[in-house]
Amino acid sequence: MKKSKLILLIIGIVLVIIGITYAAFTWVVPALKITGSSECFDLNVKYAKGKDIGSDDKSKTLLIGGDYKSGLSTTITVSLGSTCTINTGKGTLYLNTDSITSSNLLTSGALKYQIMSGTTNLGSGVISSTGNLAIANNVALTTSPKNITVYVWVDGNVLTEEQMLALLDTKYKGSINMKIESDDK
Repeated sequence: MKKSKLILLIIGIVLVIIGITYAAFTWVVPALKITGSSECFDLNVKYAKGKDIGSDDKSKTLLIGGDYKSGLSTTITVSLGSTCTINTGKGTLYLNTDSITSSNLLTSGALKYQIMSGTTNLGSGVISSTGNLAIANNVALTTSPKNITVYVWVDGNVLTEEQMLALLDTKYKGSINMKIESDDK
């Protein structure tokens, strides 16, 4: 009997804590000021070649090369809408590597990405897993369109001949997307 009363008491205390936590969050959330509207962004994210890199629909060969220009690419054009009341924004660019991508490619250390805006290097790195990877943070946005090109390539400079042979007939499939936020507070 005492055990059941103790268990009921513990459950009661847990429920009270959960209730207080929920009340605190619902009280704090309305205090946040969220301004702007989606039309500031939606019509101004344009994919020049489509979001996909190395898709099955538009199959391209991912060759082993010496630099990012030897790889596959796609371009995104982003800006704030001209009628937008938000002055500036920032974006996070994501590279989503599909699970169809060869594990040999992912573990080789040679599957790389390069992000360019014109001649400006926005970042680069190694792709070592599938899923969504933030590849560029805090990309400054205004009402002027900005072209951003993402390249995916296999760096032959870091592979032995044996590793190159192991990567023959491997597949890569990925896509890009961007999350945009207002800088106005």
